[in-house]
Amino acid sequence: MIKLRVQVFMRDPFTVTLQKPVVTLGRSTRNDVCLEDILISRLHAEIREEGGAYWLADLGSANGTFLNGERLQAPVRIQAGDIIQMGRSLLTVEVAAPAVQASQESPETSDVTRPTPVLTGLTGEGVPPVEAYAAEDSELTRLVRQVRAETRVLRGRRQAERRQALLDLIQRVGQALAAHRSLDEFLRVIVYGVFETFPADRALLLLRRSDTDDLTCVAAYSRGTPTDVADRDVRLSRSVVEAVLQRGTPLLVPDLHVDPAFRDSASVLASPVRSVAVVPVVVHDRPVGILYMDSAVGQRFTQEDVDLLTLMAFILGIKVENDRLIEQRIENERIRHQLASARDIQFRLLPARPPEVPGYEITGVSVPCYEVGGDYFDFIDLPSGVVVVALGDVSGKGFDAALLMAGLHASVRSQAYTAAPVAEKVRAVHRYLWECTPPNRFVTLFYGELDPRTHRLVYVNAGHLPPVLVRSDGAVERLEAGGLPLGILGDATYSDRAVCLEPGDLMAVYSDGVAELQSPAGEEFGTMRVVELLRQNRHLRATRLRDVLEAAIRDFRGTAPVPDDLTFVLVRRTA
Repeated sequence: MIKLRVQVFMRDPFTVTLQKPVVTLGRSTRNDVCLEDILISRLHAEIREEGGAYWLADLGSANGTFLNGERLQAPVRIQAGDIIQMGRSLLTVEVAAPAVQASQESPETSDVTRPTPVLTGLTGEGVPPVEAYAAEDSELTRLVRQVRAETRVLRGRRQAERRQALLDLIQRVGQALAAHRSLDEFLRVIVYGVFETFPADRALLLLRRSDTDDLTCVAAYSRGTPTDVADRDVRLSRSVVEAVLQRGTPLLVPDLHVDPAFRDSASVLASPVRSVAVVPVVVHDRPVGILYMDSAVGQRFTQEDVDLLTLMAFILGIKVENDRLIEQRIENERIRHQLASARDIQFRLLPARPPEVPGYEITGVSVPCYEVGGDYFDFIDLPSGVVVVALGDVSGKGFDAALLMAGLHASVRSQAYTAAPVAEKVRAVHRYLWECTPPNRFVTLFYGELDPRTHRLVYVNAGHLPPVLVRSDGAVERLEAGGLPLGILGDATYSDRAVCLEPGDLMAVYSDGVAELQSPAGEEFGTMRVVELLRQNRHLRATRLRDVLEAAIRDFRGTAPVPDDLTFVLVRRTA
């Protein structure tokens, strides 16, 4: 057995006999040896007995521990004559004299003063009542009273130090919040603050990542390891972790090895950990992790420790959720910018203005139900003087449909300039889509070539809602000839048909989003309403008729959502 002769700066020296297998040294009164030196950390170092030898280890102190002038980098064996320096305090290692046993007393030594009883705690627990000694030994009675008085002083000092430690932790949390640190850095700061404040051998924070329910250690500190050890494997009792996550409530176990709930657990029996305090980190009433600390020997955690640990976990939960909301907001903003760019690109794929064709009025409009859509229309002036009028509807909506729409636009444009017949042009577009798109995607397309000199329109309707041709006298024809939607069958064939447009005739091509639009009451706009609007307003200019159709659609829809893209094209012969 050894003892330490302690010389604290500007204080009286004292001697401590090491009677425990592990003795902690530091500024906190929770240590076995309390050193009132401002340069010493709260939990500074420890001396551990192993196989009759004594080992000194630094516990991650701020200013280090020195043995015979050399700073400790790892645990070192000590022996009599060694000098330990911590802060401005010196501790000399000495050999402790063996205790005198009562059974070995001889008559010559029977009147020697008996050894002072060992006091088992700072609170005075285990100290016999003064009255038990009063009649036997007044000197011992005075000694016990003095110890009790000093215990009260130590208790007050311990409470004051506890309050200061809490204030330091709260200040650390406030500084971390005000510093706008990254989430990982903030978590490490808070866990280290917990580690410094509580008498723990380890302090860890484990969180569930968004893509899995498995816990990941994001911050961890351990005595004797001054840096963050979160990147290393950490071993915890599975029984303890599952108990906290399943109940969603804090867990305090003063001694795992005697607690009925855990003492028979294999993971507990295999671990040196004795006292454990664990609290859940909760977000939206769901545990997303745990804040954990344990102690192998010596210190046992209290309910007061758990209450403060719960407060820290509450702050961590708020920070984790706020950080995720910020990340989500940034991601949403990124997507919004991408959608705005995609919408701008898609808008540029549509005709900037209708072509000026002598004897004709041509106009079109497309309104996507989302930021981008799958409806497509185009006007193409060919070198021959022929004008291409095309309108397509891609299955689906949103980004997928918009990408397919861009491919359709490029394919139609490339085929329009070839000298192939109209039906072959459409079949070439179909083959391209069939080879390059998923099997669950298809496109309906109306493709027509109008020769303004002969007023002859050659068209193919590939599965599209039949366009309406309203003659000048109000008669209605539907342009249905063509074939299946594009991209469905690889060997599909298409046929074209020709019609002549007379003065006053009106052709309207529109997507199914117009016909299937619903009112707040659930009534469909329908093709019959479209035809009737066209018949009644066939004498209007194309742009004016476009405005009438848009107003009718808007009034019919009211406050009902738009479930699909709305697109229509109008071609009217004026002379």
